[in-house]
Amino acid sequence: MIRNCALAAGLFAFGASTALANDTTAVLKTGGLEFTRSVDISMEKEVLFISMKQIRVDYVFRNSSDKAIDTLVAFPMPDIEGGPMSDVSSGDQNRDNFLDFTVTQDGAAIEPQLQQRAWANALDVSEQIKAAGVPLLPNSEATQKMVDSLPKETLDQWVTDGLVRIDSWDQGNGEETHYIPVWTLKSAYYWRARYEPGVDIKVSHTYKPSVGGTVQPAFLDENREPKGQYYEEYKAKYCVDDAFVRSAEIAESHDGRQSLPL
Repeated sequence: MIRNCALAAGLFAFGASTALANDTTAVLKTGGLEFTRSVDISMEKEVLFISMKQIRVDYVFRNSSDKAIDTLVAFPMPDIEGGPMSDVSSGDQNRDNFLDFTVTQDGAAIEPQLQQRAWANALDVSEQIKAAGVPLLPNSEATQKMVDSLPKETLDQWVTDGLVRIDSWDQGNGEETHYIPVWTLKSAYYWRARYEPGVDIKVSHTYKPSVGGTVQPAFLDENREPKGQYYEEYKAKYCVDDAFVRSAEIAESHDGRQSLPL
């Protein structure tokens, strides 16, 4: 089963009044983008399209004042969470624009700039990660490779700071211990735009949804029992109840090669 991240991503870009997620004015300050609102620019129309391959949002904005407005516009993207339980696709992880974001205004393509910040334990840890030469995208192979090569002293500090988590598994060559990135990547695209007074401005965005899924019930331990850290995380995040757990256990017991999709 594909987890419904496409819908979540679309809704994230749907509620400007509550999430500041669709086009909003912004200012650049020392700490990065700071989102603001303009009382003179209103969203007159919004059409949202969601599929497993693309999210597309078409807007119509209007400047209700009597003067042209030149402003910085920002569009926050869905958060990318790191961790062993993060089973979402993050697109082409070798590029900054890993979700293929595009934006046009009145049919003309705009080349946006990208701000990316990493967060762990409610703190901005971007500079700490960059100083170690590690990419900010937590789920990429390049990031995992760089994290694995960090000095033990750095890794111990990152465990303490909540940037990585210790995990181990056996792929046939004995048990291996790895440090898994668990920070959250927050990305926002921004660009300059001009809104003439009393004129409808058409803006369109497209990007890939960060969808994903898993083929095994990771909340069951090696004895197929609901125990441990992953189980507690699943309970808190997905409201897993006893009936659901029993169904997973039954599915596992019928055929060891099959597991309950999540």
